[in-house]
Amino acid sequence: MAENKHAVSLSLLPAVWRTRIEALLRPEESVRACFETDLTPDLRYADGLAVLTTIRILHLTQDEQTREWGLVDALMLRQTDYAGVGQLDIVLGEKRLDLLRFTLARAVAATHFAPSAIARSIPPLACARCVPANLPLPLRPEHCSDSGALRGPTVCNCSVVSFLC
Repeated sequence: MAENKHAVSLSLLPAVWRTRIEALLRPEESVRACFETDLTPDLRYADGLAVLTTIRILHLTQDEQTREWGLVDALMLRQTDYAGVGQLDIVLGEKRLDLLRFTLARAVAATHFAPSAIARSIPPLACARCVPANLPLPLRPEHCSDSGALRGPTVCNCSVVSFLC
């Protein structure tokens, strides 16, 4: 695996998933963030692991299935919750490609899933506002949905990424 100062050590991943992740990672790829899911898209209880790497998002399930989405510039994540069920939509432009579902017990980990990859590469700064939980978060900080001019993402004291346009 390529050396990356912002990578998550594979030894920190849950042991039940570690072997599968090691087998899936490409030589140039490293893990940036992960969180465990506990619902299927059709709302059945099942363990899963969402993994953000330097080049893609992977979702592994307990029944040995793996889904993946490449990190293209327009790919975004949008988190919502309703009646105890959290949902992380994987969005490309205006189209939802897929979704990850989880109980609210996993919501905090999901909230930090996408921003953690960006936050590791920039120093913490004071920000004027925090991103609301239902706002799509660009996975690549050079793009902003509000305007073409992005001054850059910042991390406020509560570790939420804000995008200052």
